[in-house]
Amino acid sequence: SWIYIEGAGISNVNVYNNLLTSAGESYPATGYIGLKKPVGVNVYNNTIAAGSGKGTGTYVWAGAANVDMRNNIFYKVPSGIGVGDTSSLKMCDRNNYYGLGNNQMHYQSRFYTLADWQSTLGFDRNSITADPILSSDFHPALTSPVRGRGDNLRSPFNIDKAGVIRPYTGWTLGVYQ
Repeated sequence: SWIYIEGAGISNVNVYNNLLTSAGESYPATGYIGLKKPVGVNVYNNTIAAGSGKGTGTYVWAGAANVDMRNNIFYKVPSGIGVGDTSSLKMCDRNNYYGLGNNQMHYQSRFYTLADWQSTLGFDRNSITADPILSSDFHPALTSPVRGRGDNLRSPFNIDKAGVIRPYTGWTLGVYQ
């Protein structure tokens, strides 16, 4: 994992405003963000772009619980989210999944298409699958569909990776407002 959090005693962790990319054939086998055993992790406003076209955006396993994933961009990542048998998500919504492969989502030993993920599990009901129209430095274009799609997650999440203050309403998905 590019970001890896492990430990049964770890709780209330925030993973936000991270730009995680891969080039060539390089990719993390256990997810760009890997969560093993922590409880109460917020994964907010990250941009995960898989240049290799391989890997899982976020992988949650071994009892990780109460994971909240919102306002993220998963760009050309074959599998957006993987959740192991003894792990759980608290919330997963307002994300953008563009260019997912056949095994789009995995939850407790079953693969789901994004449509099944939404209808069967109730996750990502307000998420989109549009091209985020990212520049070479991963800023969304002014016409990008990820603009104005996110939840207001309040402080300390209201400042993007470049130091720009996010507005009260109309947060942009990913690391840049």
